[in-house]
Amino acid sequence: AVDPELARKVEELRQRDQLTGLLNRPTFLHALEDAVSDAARNGTQHGLLLIEPDHYQRLLHEIGLDSADTIMAAIAERLRSEVGEGGIGNGMIAARFAENSLAVLVRGADHNATETLATRICNTFAAEVFAIGQRSSVITASIGGVQISQKNANVSQILAKASAGVQSAAGVGGNRLELFDPNAV
Repeated sequence: AVDPELARKVEELRQRDQLTGLLNRPTFLHALEDAVSDAARNGTQHGLLLIEPDHYQRLLHEIGLDSADTIMAAIAERLRSEVGEGGIGNGMIAARFAENSLAVLVRGADHNATETLATRICNTFAAEVFAIGQRSSVITASIGGVQISQKNANVSQILAKASAGVQSAAGVGGNRLELFDPNAV
């Protein structure tokens, strides 16, 4: 017989990124698909944020390539302080989306709620020095956000817009957010 507690733990491990403890990309994409189809069917709104540390290559160079994992773990920890333990709380879920990018889905959030969270995350990153091994560094973040509604209920378009927002924020020096809202256009 399978121990239900063990089965639950195995499933939980399968859904998580081992380094950061946040959800992994496939699990997050599944949640994003659910949110997008919910928006399409029920007219609800959700927020998606993609978050990348600014000047990541320079950071790696300064702190050392061997510290890439430590950097991402520290960044994930900082994000957890805003989102909740395990990257889940208050209708928010956070994930490691790519090598050096994190994502947050805010279920049931209007533009204001999404923007408020993005601003808070941006400020949280910039506010304190990150201690990484023997080094310490200020790490700021660029955030690309998209308001998900019936008007843009398409996962790949939403991800493309969020990614473009990150690139655009980073392109003007970082430590800022760009939020696309199809309802405001």
